[in-house]
Amino acid sequence: TTDIPTDDPELVARYPSYCRPNIWPRKDAPEMEMAFKDLGQLIVEVGVLVARHCDNYIGSKVSPAAAELSVSPAATRMERIISHSITHK
Repeated sequence: TTDIPTDDPELVARYPSYCRPNIWPRKDAPEMEMAFKDLGQLIVEVGVLVARHCDNYIGSKVSPAAAELSVSPAATRMERIISHSITHK
């Protein structure tokens, strides 16, 4: 976990509210920093578990090629619709 999301000046200029370093009230609430970092790690771990279960479910319903096509950034909307209609009949 990092307290500085990025040091890319273009991103900081474009998204200043998201790219500023974290500021922790260490004097007034010393436990807050670790509590939020632990919570963030838990959220990531749960997200990984959910993604794994989604992958397993989708993999059991469609061919790997169709699953890859449906999430490929290069796939057009029409390709996704066709892929979905073919694999869900």
